[in-house]
Amino acid sequence: LPPHLPQIAGLELAAGYRAAGEGNEVGGDFYDVFPQGDGSWALVVGDVCGKGPQAAAVTALARYTLRAHAVAGLRPSYMLTRLNDALLRQRAPGFVTVALARVELVDGGARVDLATAGHPHPVLAAGGRGLGVGEVGTPLGIIEQPELPEVQLELRPGDLLAFYTDGVSEAAAPRKLLSE
Repeated sequence: LPPHLPQIAGLELAAGYRAAGEGNEVGGDFYDVFPQGDGSWALVVGDVCGKGPQAAAVTALARYTLRAHAVAGLRPSYMLTRLNDALLRQRAPGFVTVALARVELVDGGARVDLATAGHPHPVLAAGGRGLGVGEVGTPLGIIEQPELPEVQLELRPGDLLAFYTDGVSEAAAPRKLLSE
């Protein structure tokens, strides 16, 4: 995970990470925010199949492959295709799901290009309503030519775009302790 989130004029960023597993085993969820060579920003949330050292290695491969391609300011679907190629070349175990957004600041808001690869839809909260955005593409590291649909969004002041992993949707409801 990144040590801190960057400060981006015109945007507010926040992140939370809470490990749900037992013990000190490393999980496969990750997120990152980094500048791209064209002045836009990349926001990524992903999940690697499995836990432990193998999952950590695949997580590192995913994060740094995406960062390496950010120099060119590429479209999210193209960056995810390059990540898929790297996963297949390295014969990485399992698969990776990713939601990747390219965010460009525009007058009074932001333009977002979003692609997902088997990952839960980000949720856009705007005008008092929240809805999942994007189309779920193919998880990465499985086939040579995954389907990676891309959508464009416009964010206005006050809008919220929330990314999450399946840990949120699969979490059990908190249990009240009987001794309380």
